[in-house]
Amino acid sequence: MSSHRKTNILFIILASVVGLCVALGGLFKIMHWPGSNVLIVLGMSSACYVLIGFVIYRCIIVGKDKTKPAIYKAFGIVALVLFAMAGSMILVGAMFCIMHWPGGRINMIMGAVFALPALVSTIIAIANKNKKKQLNN
Repeated sequence: MSSHRKTNILFIILASVVGLCVALGGLFKIMHWPGSNVLIVLGMSSACYVLIGFVIYRCIIVGKDKTKPAIYKAFGIVALVLFAMAGSMILVGAMFCIMHWPGGRINMIMGAVFALPALVSTIIAIANKNKKKQLNN
């Protein structure tokens, strides 16, 4: 089994465990059972770490790819980093909203603000990739 496949399987397992933790925390919160706060905080903060770890891994993979042009690599890495920041901010904002802590809405709005340039850089990277394909044909 290749190392990329092993790493992808590891991230899938981590994401599944984190998702289960968040889902159980939500269920406990709805049912007003004890332990919901711990499960939600553990799950949401772990989700941020898994997301950031996956983005770092993908940035390394994109950076090592010698078949892609430099502009595609640059916009791809920028998009990945911005998506990680946006995703983490949205996850933390959602956790704050669920826990009724102050600052949740602001965090979610800032996450959406970071998602916009990430989306634009992704569109530019895809457009450059398609332009190169048209020139090769």
